[in-house]
Amino acid sequence: MPVRQPPPPGPRAPARARPGPSGRGPLRLPGRAALRLPGRRWLALAAVLLATFMDLVDVTIMNVALPRVQRDLGASYAAGQWTVSVYALAYALLLITGGRLGDLLGRRRVFLAGVAGFTAASVAAGAASSPGMLIAARAAQGAFAGIMVPQALSLITVRFPPGRDRTLAFSLYGGLLGVAQVSGPILGGVLIDHGLTEHGLLGLGWRAIFYVNVPVGLAAFAGAVRWMDPDRARAGVSGAARGRLDLGGAALMSAASLLATFPLIQGRELGWPAWSVALLACSVPALAAFAVYERRRERLRAAPSSRPPCSGGGRSARGCRSRWRCSRASRRASSR
Repeated sequence: MPVRQPPPPGPRAPARARPGPSGRGPLRLPGRAALRLPGRRWLALAAVLLATFMDLVDVTIMNVALPRVQRDLGASYAAGQWTVSVYALAYALLLITGGRLGDLLGRRRVFLAGVAGFTAASVAAGAASSPGMLIAARAAQGAFAGIMVPQALSLITVRFPPGRDRTLAFSLYGGLLGVAQVSGPILGGVLIDHGLTEHGLLGLGWRAIFYVNVPVGLAAFAGAVRWMDPDRARAGVSGAARGRLDLGGAALMSAASLLATFPLIQGRELGWPAWSVALLACSVPALAAFAVYERRRERLRAAPSSRPPCSGGGRSARGCRSRWRCSRASRRASSR
């Protein structure tokens, strides 16, 4: 009796791909395992972290090049200190304002403006021919960095829901902070002493620590344009509050910081004159004025925008014996 042979196996049906984090399915190659591409939000995070790394490295990279900068430009001790401290000062003063601008104008727009401004300021710092030009360029670098960096934390909070992905994103950001703080002096020493010295490749010298930001900034800008989704103002902010910036608070905080920083840097070189001590003392009331201004602003923001009528006559005044009772009733109504 002939034995029946089983039919040859037919072609397998293609496996159904699961959608990736960005809604797109993974790329499947014939005869190979699936290749899962990172989603748009991870690529956008990579572009933002690249720019953040560039900003944080520039905080400490100047420390290594400072002696050569002073020798090349003929800068004094105070001018050399300003090239280091003015970056951190402008960076710290605009961090809160930068986050607020991201809420008002959109994180993508503010981030792109910060990257473009920082890259242009780096070119200006590399081409500086005097201490004043270098200090101004470093101040512009710090200002644009303060505008740019808050968008990284905002991107993680908005684009990554609570859970494993957000934890991983914040872990990458935290690890980047530590690496950037250590890499600044190391990278500065490598750029100055190997291959980019006055007698080496390109002959850039200390200017290489600024020109290296140009390709990094262009890469971060292109990545943000490609993968960072446009956004609008934060939905939870009211229209009245969304249209205002705390310019008064920023001005008072800037004045207090300058009153404390300027005499500390210039006073040593000038022998601590009386005006330097007076400016340093004036920073304390300026800081107190900032605290009072912010507390008053918070009270005005918490006050009700409208109150019930409280006049001297008519039926509407019978239940309102005093202005204090009327305002108390309005506060109770607004809190409900």
